[in-house]
Amino acid sequence: MKRLFVAPLLRALFFGLFFGLFFSAPAHAQLPASVTPATRVSLVTVFPGDPVYTMFGHSAIRFVDPATGLDASFNYGTFDFDGTFVFRFASGRLDYRLSVTPSEPAFRHYERENRTIVEQVLDLDSTEAEALYQLLLVNYQPENRYYRYDFFFDNCSTRIRDIIEAALGEQIEATADAGTTYRDLLKPYIGRRPLLAALMNVGLGASADREASARDYAFLPVELVEQFASTTRDDGRALVSQTDTLHVAGAAPPSRVTAAVILTWVAVLLAMFVSVLRHRRGLPRRRWVDAVVFGASGLAGLLLAYLWFGSEHVVTRANLNLLWATPTHLAAAVGVLKRHLPAWVRVYLTIAGLAAGILVCGLSWWTQEIHPLVVPIVVLIAFRAGRCLTSAANRPA
Repeated sequence: MKRLFVAPLLRALFFGLFFGLFFSAPAHAQLPASVTPATRVSLVTVFPGDPVYTMFGHSAIRFVDPATGLDASFNYGTFDFDGTFVFRFASGRLDYRLSVTPSEPAFRHYERENRTIVEQVLDLDSTEAEALYQLLLVNYQPENRYYRYDFFFDNCSTRIRDIIEAALGEQIEATADAGTTYRDLLKPYIGRRPLLAALMNVGLGASADREASARDYAFLPVELVEQFASTTRDDGRALVSQTDTLHVAGAAPPSRVTAAVILTWVAVLLAMFVSVLRHRRGLPRRRWVDAVVFGASGLAGLLLAYLWFGSEHVVTRANLNLLWATPTHLAAAVGVLKRHLPAWVRVYLTIAGLAAGILVCGLSWWTQEIHPLVVPIVVLIAFRAGRCLTSAANRPA
């Protein structure tokens, strides 16, 4: 039973952490060597859905050629899920590939997921359509179709932008709001999932809080829709000649972030109140509580440290969350189980409590945003450190 629960949980977490993707099998139909002048080329954007792995949306290039019966979508968001997926994902060494799928079955799949589908028909002449098709065929060759995936800088959306620009010899126009960071761009997508939002915010380092350029927005498929819609060709033509909404999703469930933050604060404050009462009555602290608090934060610190020093992800480095989620907390978790705290534990808890306090007090000054759901946890760590130090006769609380 435990294995049946943990495996899907890990899979959902790592699908959602930094990636909104669609997993599809490549089509086995033979692609024509070229397309005819009657071919219609479009950008198909699938908006975010409710399942975690669909939370950022998806992009594909669709070719419809009535002369040959071709109706296929080129999709840069395909990956191989195997026993090493979680490790490759966390280490930033996950390769994605270009696949080709029949369009209509894919659309039906997205409709079942209750996701809006928008198709933007591109105003390309026959030469440009053929040039784009040939570039995609070259990319689709077995030796070329794999690439090293990077959520912010090289994904299923940015690849489409880049290959269309290569075919046209023109850049897609883009605008940006001053001061908007990568973390800001993610908020509308993760806001309804408080736990996942907290995990992603904790995992992202300070580099996710630097200002995103206009072109950087394109890592999100919905932003790419806006960029294509606003692009004017060098000859004055609009890049998009027609926009069709192929499917409209139903209403999304409301955000649960505020409720989650409130409930976390209530739980933490209640635990602190109970601990204060026990202290006033001269009761010893519950050592297992401190072991759980520092042990859990130490495990979180191991993951953050790996994401910083062992991963190829740039945006997980220089992470201020290591001030509260520190791998050395694992040693403290063992030390606080002792009836009389060793001297090194008292020194360590003093430093840990101060670090947690500084992190909370400096929330408005840090260049890295700290997720609201993390703050009560940091407060709890600082409180438990202080409780250990003030416990009568250094007995755990």
